[in-house]
Amino acid sequence: MKKKYFLILVISLLTISTYAQDTPILGEIRIFPGKTVPRGWMRCEGQILNVMQNQALYSLLGNSYGGSPGTTFALPDLRERMPVGVANTTNWYPFSQVFTLGMKTEGNKTIALANLPAHTHNVSIMASSNTGNSKTPSSALSIAAPVQFFNNSTRNITYYNNSAPDITLPVTSLSISTVGSGSPVVQQPILVTNYCIAVLGIYPSRN
Repeated sequence: MKKKYFLILVISLLTISTYAQDTPILGEIRIFPGKTVPRGWMRCEGQILNVMQNQALYSLLGNSYGGSPGTTFALPDLRERMPVGVANTTNWYPFSQVFTLGMKTEGNKTIALANLPAHTHNVSIMASSNTGNSKTPSSALSIAAPVQFFNNSTRNITYYNNSAPDITLPVTSLSISTVGSGSPVVQQPILVTNYCIAVLGIYPSRN
């Protein structure tokens, strides 16, 4: 009889141990590749849950992801989003901002002047050392040495020449017109799966 009770005790302990290993921690998030969600889990889609019906989970998540305090709360919404760890410092390049729990950002950003770092462009103008033979600019002419002719009626100064450019003139300031009408798309390679959160499981210890 003692052996029988001992065997039952061993089996019970093994069952409890196996259950503890297979049972998720309440609130933990895992990736599931299938179309269905396992029992005791929910997709991370920002669903609003009732506090009274999910008090244990609410005590862990609070209203970090949305909802009305004391009444409802939201699950994390990981649709089309990549999770990022909490950062309580602004010294994290290149964002230079604090990342708080539950914070969400938009995926599309428009590049504007305010988003660009200070920078310069080197610009050079090709010119010819030959004397000019035209005063009218065209795409076939380059800047040349000026030639001035004097007479009693007209003063003509020629600045352009059709010879090949052989001099580079540095320019310190130049206005550049805006070109293009779209925004660049920056997206890392992705694989779409299901992010799911455990709504049933072992309550985590806080020590």
